Amino acid sequence: MLLQAERWRVEPWQVVYLCEIGSRAWFIHIAVVTLAFLAQGDTGTLAQLWLAGMVVLSLVICGMCQYAIRRKSADDRWLIRAGWAHTFLTTLVALFWFLGAVLAARSSFENLLLYSFALGGTALGAVSSQHSVLRSCFISIWIGLLGLAVAHILLDPGAAGAINAGMIVLYGGALSILAVRMNRFLLSNRGLARNLDAQLAELSREHQRAEEANQAKTRFLANASHDLRQPVHAIGMLTTILRQSSLNDEARELVDRIDASVDSLSGLFQSLLDVSAVDLGRVVPRPRSSIWAGCSTSLRFRMLR
Repeated sequence: MLLQAERWRVEPWQVVYLCEIGSRAWFIHIAVVTLAFLAQGDTGTLAQLWLAGMVVLSLVICGMCQYAIRRKSADDRWLIRAGWAHTFLTTLVALFWFLGAVLAARSSFENLLLYSFALGGTALGAVSSQHSVLRSCFISIWIGLLGLAVAHILLDPGAAGAINAGMIVLYGGALSILAVRMNRFLLSNRGLARNLDAQLAELSREHQRAEEANQAKTRFLANASHDLRQPVHAIGMLTTILRQSSLNDEARELVDRIDASVDSLSGLFQSLLDVSAVDLGRVVPRPRSSIWAGCSTSLRFRMLR
C-alpha cells in the first residue's frame, strides 16, 4: 500500500515535466477540435459553444503551463497546486469531449466515426504528454472515451453499438496500461539520475578527502626530513672534528666511511624535500633536452616564489 501511494504521489518535477511537454501539445489540441467541429458540419449553438469552450480551455491550460515553466524554481507547494489546477482544467476538457460525443451521436454514424478518430487520437496524445501525472492522464482518457462509448450505444442500441462501445473501453484499457508503463519508466529514470548524482557527489567528497590526506602526508614528509637533517648535520660536524684529531689509519678510514654514509643519508633527505616540494606545488618540474655527463635529458626544478 505504501509503494502504491508513493507511486501516485506527484512531485514538483513531474508537474514541470508535464507542463514542458504539454505546453505545445495544447496547440495541436486546438487544431484537432477545430477540424472535428468542421467535419461534423453542425453550426448550431451547442456545437459553437463546444468549440469555443474547447479553444478557451486549451489556451488557459497552455498559458498555465508556460507560467509554471517560468516559475519551476518557485516554491514546491505552488507547483503542486499548479498540478491540481491542470487536473481540474483537464477534467473540464474531458467533459467537453463527452458532450461532443453525445452531440455527434445525434447526427449520423459517419460523423460519429470521424469524431471517434479525433477523440481516439487525442486520448493517445494524452498518454504521451500527460503520463508524468497519471490522474490527469486517466481523466483525459476515460471521461472522453466513456462518453464516446455512450454515444455509440445511443446511436445504435443494438449489438453493433454495444460491440463498438466494448472496443472503445478496451482501447481505453490499453492506453491506461501504456500510460502506467511510461510513468514507471519516467520514475525509474528519475531515480537512476538521482542515484548517479549522489554517487558523483560521494566520489567528489572522497576525492577531496584523498587530496587532503595526500597533502597531509606531503607536509609530514617535508617536516620529518627537515627535522631529521639536523642530527645528520651534527654527525657530519662530529666526523669533521674527529678527522682533525690525531687518529691512526684504521680509525681515519672508519671516520671517512661514516662521513660518506652521512652524505648519502643527507642526499636521501634532500630527495624527500624535493618530492614534498613538488607535491605541494612549490616546485615545478621542467624537462629539457641537454647533453651532460652522457645523459640525453635532465630534469631541472624552478622554485616558485
